[in-house]
This record gives sequence, C-alpha cells and structure tokens, in this order.
Amino acid sequence: MKIATAMNFKDLLLILIVSLMSISMYSQKKMVLYFKDGSSQTGYITYEKKYVKFQESKKDKKQKIDYQLLDSTTNYISKRAKNSRREPKTYYFIPEGKKEKHYGVWELDTKGKVYLYKRTVDASNGGMWTNSMGGMPNTITSTGSNKNKKNIIYRVKRPNEPYLTSFGNKDFSAGFITIVDSFKNETAEYFEDCPILVEKIKNEEKGFTRNCMKEIVDYYNQCN
Repeated sequence: MKIATAMNFKDLLLILIVSLMSISMYSQKKMVLYFKDGSSQTGYITYEKKYVKFQESKKDKKQKIDYQLLDSTTNYISKRAKNSRREPKTYYFIPEGKKEKHYGVWELDTKGKVYLYKRTVDASNGGMWTNSMGGMPNTITSTGSNKNKKNIIYRVKRPNEPYLTSFGNKDFSAGFITIVDSFKNETAEYFEDCPILVEKIKNEEKGFTRNCMKEIVDYYNQCN
C-alpha cells in the first residue's frame, strides 16, 4: 500500500494556507464585468464568498451581484494606457463542485473536448493568490526559481458541464488510499473514452502524472 509523500503534505499545507486567506486583497480593482444576459459594467469590484461587490466609482455605494448572474471579468485597460492594444485576460466565474454553491474565478487555458482552467499561486509568498480568489486546488505545477516560484492549479470542465472537476483530492489522512491512487481512479473515470490515456496515467508515464494536467488534457483533446 502506498503512502502519501512529503510533497503531498506540502501540497495540503498550501491548500490550508490559501483557504484561510482573505480574498479582500483583491478589493477595489477596476474591472469589466460580463453578465450572462450579454450586458457588461465597468467599475471597482471586491470578491466575496457568494457575490461580488460592485461600484462604478469609488464614491458610489457598493451593490451586491450574485455570481450566478455573472459570466466573466477582465482587467480594465484605459484607451490612453501604453498597453491599450494588449488583449486583457479573461477570468470566468464557475461553480466548484457538484453542489454549485461555491464559485471560483478561473482563467481559461485550453479549449477542446475538455476545457482546462487554471489559477496561479505565488508560492514564494506563503501561497498567496496572484490573480484570483480562494478555492481548493487539485493538481499543482510549479514554475520559476525558489525566489519567484509560482504554483499553477488546474481544473477541468467539458463545455456542457456546469461545474469544475478536480482530481486526486480524496486523501487527507493517507489511511486507505493515496493522493496518487485517487488521481488515477478519478482520471480513469473522467477520461474513460480514451483508454490509451488512462493506461498512460495508470503506469505513471512521463508527462502523465498528477502534476501534468496540461499535457494530459492536450493529449485527451487529440484522442480519437
């Protein structure tokens, strides 16, 4: 029987730190909010657990907007700014889990049969989010030097699925099943229509482990 490695426990510690952090650090950012009805509003927003607080100017009274009404948001770029021609990044409001009670803000990384969404964590600063709000990660990929280390957290969703899916997060005691085994079992079910991919994940082939979600999704989207 496998047991969770030290790295697994570091991942879990990172999850705990991030989950306890206040998302108020993202307050008062000027953003463009896009609603599901096709309309949009530009102003200052604060992310809360169940809604966004919005105000057109900092002098206006804040109004609560439920996440269920929102589709996405982008950074506001002034036409007079030097980078005004740069395409702003888009972040989507998506339920995290089958109960669809908790929403997260995620950046779309890959489109295909399965969409891959990501969130970036500044690992060198105690696990602080660099562009989003709280939530529980599933798979983590590290980039950069130790001083500027970033952790990228991934989740997946098919276009017709209402919520994000995470893998390998059932082991918090290391008693009966390891995180690695949980990841293999859950991905085998989700990607069952691509047996070759399932076998590669099962055998832990290079590029098909729990820290390689981008490679896994890219492979699945090309699988016939």
